[in-house]
Amino acid sequence: MTGGSHDSALPSIADLLSLPELSAVWIEAGKTGSARTVRWLARVAVPADAVPVGAGDLVLLARDVVSDSLGPGFIVELAERGVAGIACDAEAMAVCLGPAALAEADVASLPLLALPPGVGYRELSLAIASMVFGQRKEHTVAGGETITSAGLLSALASGDTAMLVRVCLGPELQRERDWPQLRETVASYLRHGGNALAAAADAGVHRHTIRARLRRYEALSGLSLDDADARLAVAFAFRLVYPDSAAMEAP
Repeated sequence: MTGGSHDSALPSIADLLSLPELSAVWIEAGKTGSARTVRWLARVAVPADAVPVGAGDLVLLARDVVSDSLGPGFIVELAERGVAGIACDAEAMAVCLGPAALAEADVASLPLLALPPGVGYRELSLAIASMVFGQRKEHTVAGGETITSAGLLSALASGDTAMLVRVCLGPELQRERDWPQLRETVASYLRHGGNALAAAADAGVHRHTIRARLRRYEALSGLSLDDADARLAVAFAFRLVYPDSAAMEAP
């Protein structure tokens, strides 16, 4: 049975839970596997979504999947694939997991993370991106005020395009070695109305590759593409800098 991924360049489950924004998350079982390293977050909304998960994935289970899929052998199977751990909301874990599942996690050394209210996919994915790709940026203007996506749209409405371009497509982003891939991934994601699966099919790559690129862009720009205002701001920036780009949200 594999002990999971242990790449020293990647954060471990223990590292992840040391972040202030995840301080309320706890390990319900499988604590001896807290050194497993995390590459990405894989959201499993239906049982079929669990098929491609593998080494380094932190598996986030929807409530229905917890009740349907955590049967005998499920936890051991994921542990043998080298996944980093399993996370689900604490209430679902308390209701759906029995002693046998918890014991299985302990034997497999696969951490089961209980998520309190307010911690879900967005919080986990941004936390992982911040550790894997470097600290998320916070853009400020004179006086130290943090720039938000709504603030960018407000500045744009006032005729200030420089701030929008600097944050969404600035020199720091364009200096990235794989910027052309990041740029095309974000453009495709916006072109498909925020649908990562459609963007993956369009690019001919795995959806995890698309999600990893999107989170890297977020970590570098300081914007969350889960936010509709941020997607709109980035789409406008693309239109300004790359006028031939089709990077606009679908109706």
